[in-house]
Amino acid sequence: MEVIHIDLDRYTDHKRNCYDTNWELLPFTWSMWKNGKPLWPNGRKMNRPENLKEMIVLAEKLSNPFSCVKIDLYEFEAQVFFGEITFHHGSV
Repeated sequence: MEVIHIDLDRYTDHKRNCYDTNWELLPFTWSMWKNGKPLWPNGRKMNRPENLKEMIVLAEKLSNPFSCVKIDLYEFEAQVFFGEITFHHGSV
């Protein structure tokens, strides 16, 4: 399953949205939980990135050899930037 997750206001009031590859907001969040609630619930709806198709193609190519991997890509001023490949979600 492909999931695009977006972190919002990470250092103030952290929220996390999960989208499918058609940029439809999914009805869940990927979060640690405390007292029966997600620490990072869904936030405001984000606009679809201009370069989403390009970002998906890049993520598919970079993730191809792996069964489970997180590919960090960013869009800034209409350009796509690579962040990192992570093999364990949330690892440091």
